[in-house]
Amino acid sequence: MFLTPVLFCTLLLQDLELSAEQQKIQEQAQQILETVEAFTETKKNKLKPYASKDKRVYLFSDFRSKEAKIALKDCSTILACLDRSLIEPEDPSECSLRGIMIQKKRTYEKLCDMLSENVPSMAGFFLRQRTTSGFTLYDPPISIYYFEGGIKAEASASHDMAHNFVHLEMNRRYGILPLWIIEGLACAGEDGAFGEVWSNWYRDGFVFSLSHSGWRGKDTQNILEKMKPGFTELFAYAARPYEDAEAHMAFAFLTYALEAEPLELKKFCDLLKVEYGKNYELGGRFVPSVEFQQKILLEAFGEGFEARFRAWWLDPPKWNAWQKSEKKKR
Repeated sequence: MFLTPVLFCTLLLQDLELSAEQQKIQEQAQQILETVEAFTETKKNKLKPYASKDKRVYLFSDFRSKEAKIALKDCSTILACLDRSLIEPEDPSECSLRGIMIQKKRTYEKLCDMLSENVPSMAGFFLRQRTTSGFTLYDPPISIYYFEGGIKAEASASHDMAHNFVHLEMNRRYGILPLWIIEGLACAGEDGAFGEVWSNWYRDGFVFSLSHSGWRGKDTQNILEKMKPGFTELFAYAARPYEDAEAHMAFAFLTYALEAEPLELKKFCDLLKVEYGKNYELGGRFVPSVEFQQKILLEAFGEGFEARFRAWWLDPPKWNAWQKSEKKKR
């Protein structure tokens, strides 16, 4: 194609803007990484390091050693659950992920303050996190979690870390995905690895309205019975704010895909990755249209997916059925 001088200059400016933005992101990531490393290495912060045998999971925590090791194990277990469906990395140590699990409020606030000071371009973001229970970053890949003592009846520190590691791992594999997939898959991963969902992304009334082990059962089945054909409600779901029916649809979709059609799920995510790369060069929230998602659903899963999905959910296998199957093979 012949480029006019005006068009050439326009494209050049766009490339320069993109390069400047990418450089800014890289600089931020390096500042964050250096700050986190300095913070975890400072002895007075009392963050003890833990690492999985394959060097894929690194965890720093001021929790008791027993609790921290449980969290480390849970993070490794949930990643293994994903690997079973989405292919295990050849060298786990080359795709390591990092987490910080803090129970002392002052330690968490100090980390937020240090990040806001050392990363001025994100100072406002980090200062706002002082009043939250933590945050997850994709560049560098790290999840920071503050476990408030007052929410022990409604949350599990090890599950929350494992849930967040699903977010990190899926971003490593596919980049930015729609929120319904990110959150639905983390809940599906929890259920597939542990048989319980503690870390759904909105907890008010959660403990009282539904048992943690109840997601693979009547509540989800009843919602699916009322779900309209074509996944229109799910594909239109922004995942913010939390909507209980759509959240269970997302959980159901990803649970089925992970366990029954993992290769097709991988293709579905690959197609979303391509779409994001084409139309979201400078980042931003990924909200593809319902029509686009229906189109790639057919391309990835083929004809009859919805019928197979609904039939499977009439009598879903127990959460640990795949683990028992693996043992029999051995």
